[in-house]
Amino acid sequence: MADARAIADLVQARVKRILDFAELAVPRDKFERFRKLVFDEFGYEGLRKDLAVLLGEEAQGGMGWHGKGRNDPGRKGGAP
Repeated sequence: MADARAIADLVQARVKRILDFAELAVPRDKFERFRKLVFDEFGYEGLRKDLAVLLGEEAQGGMGWHGKGRNDPGRKGGAP
C-alpha cells in the first residue's frame, strides 16, 4: 500500500504541471493569486491534511508532513 509521502509526491508533480500551464494562460497579475489558491487546496491545509487524517498519520504525532519540528524558539539571538 502507498504511504502518504508517495501520494504527496505524485500530487505535487501534478500540481507543478498545472501551475506551469496556468502561468502560460493566466495573466501575470492574477497568476500569483491562482498559485496561492492551488497551494492552499493541495498543500498542508488542504489535501495533505486530509490525506494525513485518512491514512491515520495524525495519530503518529501529527508531524508526518512537517518533519521533526523546530528547536529554535524563533527569537532574535536564540534566547528563550
